[in-house]
Order: sequence, then C-alpha cells, then structure tokens
Amino acid sequence: MIKKILLLINIFVFYHLNAQIKIELKIDNLNKKAKVVLVNESNTNIVVPLDTLTLSPYFDDICLEIKNYIHGSPYLGLNIKLKNQDTISDFLGGAGKMDDLNVVNLIAKENKKYERKIRLWQKKNNIRSFDEAKINYYIFNNLIYLKAGEKIEKTFHFDLNNITNGKYMYYYYRVENDKKYNVSLIFSIDECIYKYLTKKQKETLNRYNLFTGEVESNKIELR
Repeated sequence: MIKKILLLINIFVFYHLNAQIKIELKIDNLNKKAKVVLVNESNTNIVVPLDTLTLSPYFDDICLEIKNYIHGSPYLGLNIKLKNQDTISDFLGGAGKMDDLNVVNLIAKENKKYERKIRLWQKKNNIRSFDEAKINYYIFNNLIYLKAGEKIEKTFHFDLNNITNGKYMYYYYRVENDKKYNVSLIFSIDECIYKYLTKKQKETLNRYNLFTGEVESNKIELR
C-alpha cells in the first residue's frame, strides 16, 4: 500500500513539474541564431540538468546516451527536433581536419588536460571509477537552478548543417527541398541522470525539486 502511494506521488510530481516548465523558441535563420527562453512557471524551485553550451541533435534515449558519455558531446543539451509530417529526421555525423597533424596533436593535448581534471574530480568526490567521474562531472557542472517564476534566456548558434557548432566533429540534418519541416527544441530528463550524483552532491540540492520529464518548445516552420 505504501509503495502504491509513493508511486502515485512520484507520478503527480513528474507531471506537475513537466507541465510547469516552458521553452520558448525564436529562430533568426539569416544570422544563424536561436533565442531560447526557459521558464519555471511553478511555485517551487527546480534544478534541471541542462547543457547550455550548444544545441544538440535529437536523442531518444537519454539514459543510454549518458551511460556512454563521450567528452564534448552535449547529451544534456536542448535537442533540435526536425520533423516532416509524422516523421522525425535522423541526424548524421562527420569529421573534418582529422588528417591535419597539428589538429591531432591539439586534440591529444586537450584530452590529457581533461583527463587530469577528471582524475582530480574523482579523488575529490570519492567516485569509484574514472568513467563514472566523467559523467558525474558533466552532470553536476551543468545543473541549472530555477527559482519559482524564474526564467533564463540564452542565444545559441543555429545551423542544421553543424548542429553543435563543432570544430572537428559535426552533426547535421539532411533537409530535402521538396519537403516541409517543423523545428522545435526538446529535452528529456530521466531519473537515471541523478543516480550518477553522489549522496553529498544530492544533499546540496535539497532546496530544489529534481526535474524529471520531457518538455518541448513551440514548433517553427522551416523556411
């Protein structure tokens, strides 16, 4: 009986938070910019794991993506959802300049610097493995704190030919001229995200509700 009550409470909280976060999207195609407003319309403080560095291609399984986290991939980013009628477009990927020795050396240098940082983070937070420390670092340092009624505004680079605005690796959507598309931004947060946080880290968040759910912005016709 107690388990059923707790389940009902969790379901209520899930839908309540999901309904109370809103994303507003405006696109400036000429200047390749997207203005995004994230609004906490509820009367409670909410924390949202959200990467605001770049936009992201559309992922349909955040638990799988975060489990296989690769440094530099914005899995917690706002996903660009490109839709033709009832069909969601798949993204494609590519790499450039990888045959340039200077670029290869630069990437190797950046990777070593990143590894040292994660090793220190792992030790500081008493995390079992290096891989878990990578995920933990990524999630904890991309938490957005929204007080009741608060909103944040962010302008992103918006280019369907280079979704994450990457220098070496890039993702893109293939757009066919004879088809009509709608563009929206969407993000989905599952409870699996929070299992990577330590007990001590979760205690620092006790004044906030941990957001779980899926939120999608207004849809804009691609021109």
